[in-house]
Amino acid sequence: MPMTSRKRRMPPPPSTTIGPDTPFVPQYWWIPSKAATATISRYADNLIDLDIGIPQVNVDFYNRHIDLNRVPEKHRETIRAFVWCAMNMDHAAMEGGTEPIPPARIKRDLHIVTRYLTFMSERGVRLAAATDADYDAWMAQFDGQSYTSRLRASSIPRRLHWYRRHLPVEISEHQPWSDRTVIDLLGRCPQIDENTTERVPRHVIEPMMRWALFYVDVAAADVLNLLQRVPEPLRNSSVRIAAKDYKFATLPGTQVPWNSVFTYAPIEKSEISSPLAIL
Repeated sequence: MPMTSRKRRMPPPPSTTIGPDTPFVPQYWWIPSKAATATISRYADNLIDLDIGIPQVNVDFYNRHIDLNRVPEKHRETIRAFVWCAMNMDHAAMEGGTEPIPPARIKRDLHIVTRYLTFMSERGVRLAAATDADYDAWMAQFDGQSYTSRLRASSIPRRLHWYRRHLPVEISEHQPWSDRTVIDLLGRCPQIDENTTERVPRHVIEPMMRWALFYVDVAAADVLNLLQRVPEPLRNSSVRIAAKDYKFATLPGTQVPWNSVFTYAPIEKSEISSPLAIL
């Protein structure tokens, strides 16, 4: 069966008015299984729960929430509007030609726009009067950093310009670097024509492959059978516990200590159809 890619449905252009009860995370990003029980944060909230729009299980608690009380107060409303626009705007209908930012990645954008607004404020530049010289000074802070970091930094003044109709501050009508291309600004993206990662030595990869094939071809049925005897909280857990925190950790969604002793049904050796000694 051929593999097909499914393009995410783009949201409609936002209203020109953002109300205090407007959902902060748009329904465009909501995970159906979470919608019935998740906290729906509103635009006016300072403590914003992003979890309803994050399907990944490996996103930590810190990146599932935004605390606008922690950003500079004088920039708070601008940052609030910027982050909302980043997740809600139909970028495909704008000059930028990029898709909305998913909730799982929005904290990164929050940090960099906060840094940008602080930089311009300390430079004594109003956003309505910013020029390419100011934008160049902003980019000078990223000299020597990776192409991706510089590209991300260069997007902030341009995205503020794209969002200007929805921001509580006046933004210059002059599009940043309007006479320059991304190549003029950042140079060409480094191209690597070959995989430069060293090969895994044969004496390492062969035992790994034997074990992987053993679990797929031989042990999978037994492992799945035994899994049914594992307590439900452990079975569905995706939490990784650091060694130093082991004694104090609890099972997900419970107050049960992680290192509690559970009583398992006895497992007889005869139930294992294939001995591990096969390898």
